Amino acid sequence: LFPYTHLIPYAEDVHIDTVTAATAFGVLGTFNVLGTLFAGAVSDRWGYKTVLGWVYALRAVTLVGLLFVREPVTLFVFAVTFGMVDFATVPPTTTLSTTLFGRRSGGTVIGLVSLSHQVGSAAGSYAGGLIHDVAGSYALFFSGAAALCVLAALLSWTIAPSKASARPQPAPI
Repeated sequence: LFPYTHLIPYAEDVHIDTVTAATAFGVLGTFNVLGTLFAGAVSDRWGYKTVLGWVYALRAVTLVGLLFVREPVTLFVFAVTFGMVDFATVPPTTTLSTTLFGRRSGGTVIGLVSLSHQVGSAAGSYAGGLIHDVAGSYALFFSGAAALCVLAALLSWTIAPSKASARPQPAPI
């Protein structure tokens, strides 16, 4: 989860004080909860793959916006908007996993998704620091992350509609 590792150092790089950056970080966390709840409710109405794709697309937009943060107000705008779309991938991803792979395999698939997410988060956090140290800026890193989010959005929208649009059925008792 690279923004968590690099948000405060990035804010300091653009001359926003640490306390303000830490406060924005807390705001981001609060909006993570709201975004997750909203994504779950909206996914039930609009479809899981559609919402997942839009969440990734909006995440890309917020990451590009982060490149333009130079003052506290824009940092807080980023915190609210990124917070709304950051953890919002969890409800549609979880439901898609059980819908596409069945309830019997759902737990295993979600576990593998979680494992790969943690490995990717660690690699991303390291890469962000490495790129910053080499390039002297986070711009390349945030741009690359935004590009990966665009790819994730496109891939989400290509999930087979027959299974992805089906509502999961309750497990038999």
